[in-house]
Amino acid sequence: MIRYNPVKRLYTVVLSKGLLSCIAIIIVLYALIGGAFYLLYAVNACITEVRQDGIVRGNMQFQITETDCSTLGEDASVSVYGSADSGSGRTLLFKYGPANDLPLPTIEVLDQRTIVIAVPSVSDVDFQLESWNNHSIRYEIGHIYYPRPDVKNP
Repeated sequence: MIRYNPVKRLYTVVLSKGLLSCIAIIIVLYALIGGAFYLLYAVNACITEVRQDGIVRGNMQFQITETDCSTLGEDASVSVYGSADSGSGRTLLFKYGPANDLPLPTIEVLDQRTIVIAVPSVSDVDFQLESWNNHSIRYEIGHIYYPRPDVKNP
């Protein structure tokens, strides 16, 4: 003979509905958090502006751009590109995080073999190309506030 136990039945119903409620809450939270990350990272939250263009030195042209990104935190970078005088594509030569509103880098071609890119100070260095277009590139950086061990710094 099976005995009906109302306390056990109540416990089973509450437990099963509580579990379903927890699962529903987890699904809703996952959708909200996933949607927030999609809006922050999948949508292009970066704006790139050409700061100086058509800088002609020797038989080469240079361009300086600044990229500002607004995601969870602010992120900015300055990039120096070079292209042969023929205009056949551009090559990233130098990329760094700017330190406040300091001046943009200067670019000089010393001779037929050396390019000098100078900037008073940077927050960090992301990329430095050592040679390009049969020229070695020398960097004159006054101060690097946050040097990175994975990037060769002068």
